[in-house]
Amino acid sequence: MIGISRNSAVLALAFTCALSPGTPSQAADACELVTKTELETTFDGTFLEGVGTSEGNATHCLYVGDDMFSFIVMVSNTTLPAGLELAAWRAQRKASVQKACQDVPGTAAGAAFQIVPDLGEEAYVCAADSNIGPIQVGGTTSLHAAKGPNIVQIDASSRAPEMVEKLSNLVRTAFSRLPQ
Repeated sequence: MIGISRNSAVLALAFTCALSPGTPSQAADACELVTKTELETTFDGTFLEGVGTSEGNATHCLYVGDDMFSFIVMVSNTTLPAGLELAAWRAQRKASVQKACQDVPGTAAGAAFQIVPDLGEEAYVCAADSNIGPIQVGGTTSLHAAKGPNIVQIDASSRAPEMVEKLSNLVRTAFSRLPQ
């Protein structure tokens, strides 16, 4: 049985909402961007096959593992809304994630938002602990990276020191599979 804290699930949902869909696109299936086998290798655990959904210009894939979950979102905006440029669209998404990161419930000292260098055209991460009272019971790391008209988001229900590097490697794999 998986033990995901309620705060971790709320954080994952907050980031998903921060990248709410807009216009329809021809986005790849998020479950095709990172495979079950790649997650098992990266996190040294067993995962169930991903469950994918699509809404507007976003495709989602949830993988559940023995002791963690990973949530992959691919937002594609190949047809930007009238009057909105790619840079403005990305800035809007980044601001939403940064605000959601600052407003994470159940964190003693808040969550950490930081820029991730050398990953796509722009990348940033929000990492938060999940606490019950004064006791840390888990955490979540959410990495967002832009390439062309796409933003790939990969969340993991862990806030381990090496998590940003692991998620960055998964994003690089996902970038190689984006529609051209």
